[in-house]
Amino acid sequence: MKVWILQTGEPLQIDSSNYRPMRAINLSNMLIDHGHDVTIWSSNFDHFTKKHRFSVSKTINYSDQLQIRLIDSLGYDSHFGIRRIIDHIQLAINLRKMLRDEDPPDVAVLGYPPIEVSWIFAKWLTNRKVPFLVDVKDKWPDIFIKAFPLWSQRWIKPVFMPFQFMFKQILYQAGGILAPSKAFLDWCIENRGSKENIYDCVTPLTSPDSTSKWQDIKAAENWLETNEIYEGHNLRISFIGSLNHNYEFQTIINAVSQLPIELVIAGNGPELVILRDKYSTLPNVKFIGWIDLDQANALINRSHIMLLPYKKTEDFDMNITNKFYDAIRNSKPVLSSQGGVVRELIETHKIGINYESDKPLDLLTNLKILINDKEQLLMFGKNSRKLYLESFDFNSVYENLVRLLEALCSKK
Repeated sequence: MKVWILQTGEPLQIDSSNYRPMRAINLSNMLIDHGHDVTIWSSNFDHFTKKHRFSVSKTINYSDQLQIRLIDSLGYDSHFGIRRIIDHIQLAINLRKMLRDEDPPDVAVLGYPPIEVSWIFAKWLTNRKVPFLVDVKDKWPDIFIKAFPLWSQRWIKPVFMPFQFMFKQILYQAGGILAPSKAFLDWCIENRGSKENIYDCVTPLTSPDSTSKWQDIKAAENWLETNEIYEGHNLRISFIGSLNHNYEFQTIINAVSQLPIELVIAGNGPELVILRDKYSTLPNVKFIGWIDLDQANALINRSHIMLLPYKKTEDFDMNITNKFYDAIRNSKPVLSSQGGVVRELIETHKIGINYESDKPLDLLTNLKILINDKEQLLMFGKNSRKLYLESFDFNSVYENLVRLLEALCSKK
């Protein structure tokens, strides 16, 4: 079976930086393990480093079973702004040019968003009668509209109607929808305007257990110690991710500043300078910048709780992010301000603590209890791993997805 995967904003097998694998890498590896040939279509611009991988569009034959097609575009410095919009339009135009003389695959997976690129890809596949699944991870364009003040949204909405049309057409043309949670899947099906079918599937964005070499693990642990993150701290809470507007750190920092707790924040992004300027004088709050996969695993191992300090938005309330999976896969409790699906999982399975940014005293009280109750932390950790194995195990998730693609291909 010849499979195409479109995922434009993720790490790829060719990237030298030691990133956590996401959908493109995980799915392609599993398909190859099952004997299928894979082509990944992605952007030549690396979303994480904000640099181009090569000077022009490029085709890389990574192995006998894996080819990577890189589409050139402008690039951008920020996740938001006109330059990123231009980049996505240019990416779609260049993809259309590259597809002109291509032989179609047997089946495909289309990563959504970006909207324009996804629309071009879906249209090309549909015209050639290639069945595909659309993998929806964000509520574009709805989240654009809701970023504006409530009073202005009725006037802004018509501007985004073409994008709404593209999104619904992609859903309609797809053989099935993949989504990170049932709530997200239901929203997609509602937008499609039809009932759920056998190819619609909740497909968590989970990752495999770490397979780092012991030398790399040791080097990562040594690196942590150069940043004064030692093993055996009384209580350490850690966050790993891009520091952007999606997170609210003030509530948790104010709480830990009053307690014998160490808070480690790892990652780059537009908020890093602001956070450092405001909180770098606090001795128990450490900003260590971007870290690679081995360093991230070492930090998780030396942490007692993993932090999910999301702002309350409808998009995140419906979603389960990779940070949640990384925590429970590693048997770590979760400290989360996220609502919706994640809040329910934490409460139902007793895998951590929910908190509200507008109730700082409740957070302070719960943290004080955890400082002296290591048994509860151990129970949260055991429950986390149990939930991962029962509901989000990497092999089960991706083997099911491979079978789904095989069934969709057979239907063709």
